[in-house]
Amino acid sequence: MPASILTAPRLVHAARAHRLVRPASLLAGGLLALASLGTAAVPAAAASARQASYTTPGTYSWTVPAGVTAATFTALGAAGGSYFADGVVGCIESPLNETPGGSGAMATVTVPVVPGQVYTLTVASTGRSGDYCAFGIDEGGLPGGGTSIPFDPTGGGGGGGYSEVTGPGGFVLLGGGGGGAGSGPMDAASLPGTAGGAGGTPNGGAGAAGSSPESGGGGGTQTAGGLGGFLGGFPGASLRGADALSDCGSAGAGGGGYYGGGSGGTSSCGYSAGGGGGGSSYGPPGTTYQLQPSPDGRGDGAVTVTVSQTASLAPSTTLAVAPAVVEVGEPTTLTVTASGSAPATSTVELGGTAMGGCANLAGSSIQCPWTPQSTGTVTLQAVTTRAGGPSTASAPTTVTVVRAATESRLVAKGPIRAGRPVTVVTTVTTVAGSGIPLGGSVTFARFGSAIAACEAVPLSPAPGGQGATASCTTTLPAGLQIVTANYSGDAATDPQVGFLAVRIP
Repeated sequence: MPASILTAPRLVHAARAHRLVRPASLLAGGLLALASLGTAAVPAAAASARQASYTTPGTYSWTVPAGVTAATFTALGAAGGSYFADGVVGCIESPLNETPGGSGAMATVTVPVVPGQVYTLTVASTGRSGDYCAFGIDEGGLPGGGTSIPFDPTGGGGGGGYSEVTGPGGFVLLGGGGGGAGSGPMDAASLPGTAGGAGGTPNGGAGAAGSSPESGGGGGTQTAGGLGGFLGGFPGASLRGADALSDCGSAGAGGGGYYGGGSGGTSSCGYSAGGGGGGSSYGPPGTTYQLQPSPDGRGDGAVTVTVSQTASLAPSTTLAVAPAVVEVGEPTTLTVTASGSAPATSTVELGGTAMGGCANLAGSSIQCPWTPQSTGTVTLQAVTTRAGGPSTASAPTTVTVVRAATESRLVAKGPIRAGRPVTVVTTVTTVAGSGIPLGGSVTFARFGSAIAACEAVPLSPAPGGQGATASCTTTLPAGLQIVTANYSGDAATDPQVGFLAVRIP
């Protein structure tokens, strides 16, 4: 009899503010570690509209510029995680075997503002997708998305987080997250899942019902969380989508929102589980609501601020870098805003030296790319020169560059038999797909003890250039075996551990 193999939950680097982190409690809401970024300034011009968009999950601070008396805010919640019925196609996720989570909702409103007021903008992350093949907790998007917690290899999608705008008086606007997709059953690899409910317009949509008799989770409303689906679903709560459990398949979790969506009903064997309900949206009178695809293609949320200014301002220069913590090899956008009526040319300096690609750029609002190549804390500053006018410089902006997060996948080549040689192969890649070289080595272990002749194995480039690989040939006894591949990391990449659980007859 061939061995049964379960892939352990993927480990995710948590130093980045916009990465998903696991909830502290499986049935209680986790908190997103959000980096506090520098004030985002909207450029000044006579009677013209200006827009600032934020699409990277995290929290941002926006200060109302001088001359602005009204602002239009748009908050788009994140989508719920999908479900992939990939058990009959070699565990390859594809749109052909995907059941999507619910779309996030977009809320838009124009409100009066006062120059100097500070608004906090929170951009949501999408829920993690469930998979027939991959055993692991499918975390909800943050903030507020519910988590799908499987007790078998078949996982439902996590709920999408909500995006919001808060000001001096509290809540201004909130876009609800979509519910996670429910899974197919563990004993039917090709059976599709059930769609998650959409975020609120303003009330959240209900998740799709399972095949029998499981129902989808209810959408959040303006006064209460969505109801849990039959059988075994949980109700949503204020600002929190419900977590989901499993029986023979995992239900979709509720989307985060003003009131979160309920989780779907868990499935009986042979049937699909219910999808999670979407979270509700919120806004003052005059708010409009609609469903909107994610702008980044990953399902994350977004916040946009649009202002119309009527006063000309004194010449100034600002530099915005988002996010404030970046990884080695991660493309980052630098935005320079130069106010004043005279034609302006700006240069971004790194440690007092002009950066390639960011020198002598003309315009009142310019963007240039920067890809850091080493770790550490760097200081950036923008300098603007004007024809017939004064030169200005931005305040120094500090950016922290950390090692690139990595992922490790460990598989066995060929059948596994007790006492016979078997080769296990680990593939290490960067989470962001930056393509930076991976140094270091891999030590293979069984139950935490290093395997002889498989210590400090050097990495080799993977076929196709996607990451690097290392292998180990050993023999394993009968029974449950846990093999790990411990990547040491290097100066530019984080350590990581790949897991393989094998039951050998």
